[in-house]
Amino acid sequence: MEPDDACKNVSAVRKVAAIAINSRRSLRVIFLICVAITVLLFFLDYSVNWRGGSSSESIRRMFNTAAEHSIAGWYSTTLTFVVALVAWANLALARHIERSSWRYSGWLIIALLFTYLSLDDGAELHEHLGEGLKQSPLFSDLIAAYPSYTWQIVSGPVFIALGVFMLYFLWKTLPRRNEKLGILSAFSCLALAVGQDFIEGTINEYDRVQRYGLDADTVLHFSKSVEESLEMLGMTFFLIVFLSHLMHTFRTITLEFK
Repeated sequence: MEPDDACKNVSAVRKVAAIAINSRRSLRVIFLICVAITVLLFFLDYSVNWRGGSSSESIRRMFNTAAEHSIAGWYSTTLTFVVALVAWANLALARHIERSSWRYSGWLIIALLFTYLSLDDGAELHEHLGEGLKQSPLFSDLIAAYPSYTWQIVSGPVFIALGVFMLYFLWKTLPRRNEKLGILSAFSCLALAVGQDFIEGTINEYDRVQRYGLDADTVLHFSKSVEESLEMLGMTFFLIVFLSHLMHTFRTITLEFK
C-alpha cells in the first residue's frame, strides 16, 4: 500500500465518530441534577435573599427566585428552551423515520409551544399582553371583573386547550408507563403552579394570614418562590420524558455532514 493511500484511509477512519450513551443512567443523572439545581435555588433564595445572607442588595436580588431577572429566572428560561430543542429533535426524527402526519403535527405543535414558552419566560410576553388588553375599552370591563392576574383570563383558555391536546397526544404517543407517569407529574406541577399564581393575584387572600400571626410579605414571597420551583420541576419532567422517548424510539442517530 502506498503511503498516500494509507494516509487517506486513516483520515477516513478519523472522520467517523460513535458515542454510546447509557440512556437509563443519563436520564437519571440529568433528572437529579435538575432537581438539585431547583432545590439549591430555593435554598439560596431563602438564605442569601430573604435571610439577608449578603449585605449587597444586588447580590440578594440575583438570588431572588421570585424575580424574573435573577439566576433562577435565567435557569428557568434555559431549561424551557432545552425542552423545546428536544421537542424539535423528536419532530425531526418523527418526520424522517415514522412518516406519520399525526405524530409530525403533534410534535410540531409541542415544539412551537415550548419555543414560545421559553421566549415568554424571558420576555414576559403574557404579562405585557394582559396589561395591554387591560387598557383596551373592549376588554377592560371583563378583565376588571376578574379577581386575579390579567394574563390568566387572556392567555389561560389558549394554554388550557393546548395542554389538553398535549396530554392526549403524549398519552397516545408515549408507549412506556414511566413516560406517562412523567407527563402526569409534569402537568401536575404546572397545574399547582398556575393555581398558586391565581391565589397570588387575589391579594386580599394574603391579608387573612395575618390573623394567624403570619407575615403577609413572607407568605407572598415564598408562595411565588414555590410557584417558580414547581414550574422548574414541571419542565424537568417534560425534559426527561422527551429525552426518554427520543432515546428509546430512535436507538441509533446518525449525523452525516455532506
